[in-house]
Amino acid sequence: MLEKGKLISFDFSYIVVQQYINYIKDKSFNDFYKESDSIVYNDSSFFKSLNLNAKSSGLIIDNIVIKCNDKSTNDPIYLHDKITFDFYYSKMQNHLKVNIIVMIVDSFYNTIFMATNMFGDNNQKKGQYKTSFTLPSYFLNEGLYSLYVIIFDGLVPVIHIPSGLLTFKILYSNEDINHINFPKYPCPLYPEFNWKEELICEY
Repeated sequence: MLEKGKLISFDFSYIVVQQYINYIKDKSFNDFYKESDSIVYNDSSFFKSLNLNAKSSGLIIDNIVIKCNDKSTNDPIYLHDKITFDFYYSKMQNHLKVNIIVMIVDSFYNTIFMATNMFGDNNQKKGQYKTSFTLPSYFLNEGLYSLYVIIFDGLVPVIHIPSGLLTFKILYSNEDINHINFPKYPCPLYPEFNWKEELICEY
C-alpha cells in the first residue's frame, strides 16, 4: 500500500485491504470530529460517558456510560471484552414507562443493529433508575462505532441523542489474535457462533 509515493504497508493482499479500510475509517471518523466545533476529540477515551441532565415529561436522563468489565472509560476496548451500556435516569412521576432504543452506527453512518427494552418489564414508580444491556465478547469487529439513542415515554419519543455524542473504538489485542487465529476481515460484526461438527457416516 502506497501513500504519497511511499510504501506504508507490505503484506498479504487481504491484510493490506483490511489495513486500507481501517485507514479510511479512521480518517473519516477523525475528519468528522475535527469539523465539529461542539465536540472535543479525545483519541484515548473517545466519548464513552455522557452527562446529559436532559429533561422531558417528568423524566431526567442523568448519564449514559459505555464500559467493559471492570475497566475505566479511559481504557481501550478489545474484541474479547463484554461491553455494557448503562442508562441512568430519574422518573419524577408515577406511571412513567421509559422505553429505550439504541442503534449502533459505524464510522460510515451505517446502522449495524438495534436494541430495545420495549418488550421487557418496566417499573412505573418514581425514583432513580439504571437500565443496562451488554454485548457479548467477540460480537463487534475492530472499528469505530457510535450510539444513536431514542428514549420514549411509553410509545412517545421524548429525548433524542444523535450519533456522534457517544462513541467507542474496538481494537484487536494479542489475546484476540491468538484466540481467533484467523485473518482480520472488513466487516462490522464478528460473532463467535457455536459451530459443531458431527460425523454422519464413516467411510
